[in-house]
Amino acid sequence: MIAAGRPDFVLALGDLTYADMNGLADVDQHFNDVMVWSQDAAYEPAWGNHEWAGGGTTSGTTREVRFANPVTDPPHPA
Repeated sequence: MIAAGRPDFVLALGDLTYADMNGLADVDQHFNDVMVWSQDAAYEPAWGNHEWAGGGTTSGTTREVRFANPVTDPPHPA
């Protein structure tokens, strides 16, 4: 449905994968599904409480690999 709307920007608000119950494979599947349209649209996921387990980062590892943090990551050379 998102791809059909051809958006310029998508803000996805919380509880996207339920990784705390379903595991890291669901996070990978989420990003594989999003990749279909997010190469042409800006995508900002806002993780919900069900993406995290026990104060740890069930999905954090995958998220951090896929997204650069402009505050902590140095700029990439052109």
